[in-house]
Amino acid sequence: MKVKLKKLHEDAVVPTYGTDESAGADLYAIEDVVFSPGDLRFVRTGWSMQVDPGYYIEIYNRGSMSAKRQLVIVSSRVVDSDYRGEIFVPIKYIFFLFDGFKTTIKKGDRIAQMIVKKYEKADFEEVEELSDTERGDGGFGSTGK
Repeated sequence: MKVKLKKLHEDAVVPTYGTDESAGADLYAIEDVVFSPGDLRFVRTGWSMQVDPGYYIEIYNRGSMSAKRQLVIVSSRVVDSDYRGEIFVPIKYIFFLFDGFKTTIKKGDRIAQMIVKKYEKADFEEVEELSDTERGDGGFGSTGK
């Protein structure tokens, strides 16, 4: 699958895979970003991208960013095939032990990983009833695990 990249900033780094078996390609920051505890910043990658219709890009945390640095993507981010703007990564600094303790993402740091996924469009049908299941309408934690 080809992903077309349009370079929007001279410091943009082409996404890379860490290993031959990596599902996600790493995205890189194009600027230094300083975080105070609780800050949410939209970190620039310097790229806009294009995937074929029927595909989309999903952006996820990198394990080392969240586990070691307490920097997390607010939620996985969906980039639709018709979006042509710059790819930003919404990152929040969740470290709250010391007020005023700052951390920095440096230009060139790997900040997230992206996965190209195929999707199907759903046909929505309104019905009076849904089929019964063992779980039924049990929500979070209802299976006891």
